Amino acid sequence: MKLTVIAENHVPFSRRLLAEHGLSVWIEDEDCQILFDTGSGGVILENASRLGIPLRQAKEVVLSHGHWDHTGGLPQLLAAGILQGKSLTAHPACFGNKWDKDRYIGMPVSQEVLGRMMSVHLTKKPRRISKHLLFLGEIPRRTPWENTHPVGEVRDGEKKTPDYLPDDSALVYRGENGLFLLTGCSHSGLSNILRYAKEVNGGEKIIGIFGGFHLQRADEALEQTAAVLREEGVQVLYPCHCTSFAAKAALAKQFQVEEVGVGSVLEVR
Repeated sequence: MKLTVIAENHVPFSRRLLAEHGLSVWIEDEDCQILFDTGSGGVILENASRLGIPLRQAKEVVLSHGHWDHTGGLPQLLAAGILQGKSLTAHPACFGNKWDKDRYIGMPVSQEVLGRMMSVHLTKKPRRISKHLLFLGEIPRRTPWENTHPVGEVRDGEKKTPDYLPDDSALVYRGENGLFLLTGCSHSGLSNILRYAKEVNGGEKIIGIFGGFHLQRADEALEQTAAVLREEGVQVLYPCHCTSFAAKAALAKQFQVEEVGVGSVLEVR
């Protein structure tokens, strides 16, 4: 599997690419090409062009969850005709009417609009995306220190429900050396995602994790997460997007932590 970062919060030194708050990754699994998230919408087309990424060749678009910084590129992709005839995989709650106080933070395109252009698969259960990649669906929330606070609310008419992001999911790659996780924001909790990925893959070990970890501080929650990672024998971490510098520095004291930015390329076996 080969990963290329199209959108992320920073650009490594000397790269002539654009950064934004968000995440989008191009995945190649043998002859299958997949777009995982679409960033905030400001850079996906330009960066893909500069990186030589053939977005029109994507078989599948996978959304980690329904927040704007992971789905904001959809209108541009629609306008460019790139999504025509593609398949989209996401959790059913991805299309919820998500708000943070007076700010809309949800999907910029409705399910109905996407459904006219694409084959939309909304599932809470794991779904096979390619030969080696599995969409995990709804992640069971089992740890007491993760996903303890809602991120805004979901509105349905006058009804307002705290949003604990049941739609937050991830991809797991099954390779020669074990499992490799790809997360969007890890609102579900990195430990919850890791353990569920192992559960649906017969207990096979996790060798590495790439993506947003949603760890903001070097605090007790981070240490509890790190304890799980050590216990599970995770070898290497690629934290990005919603992972703070303080969290990366704390993790780097205990694990092999690699830099991630726009244009980063990673190959996993």
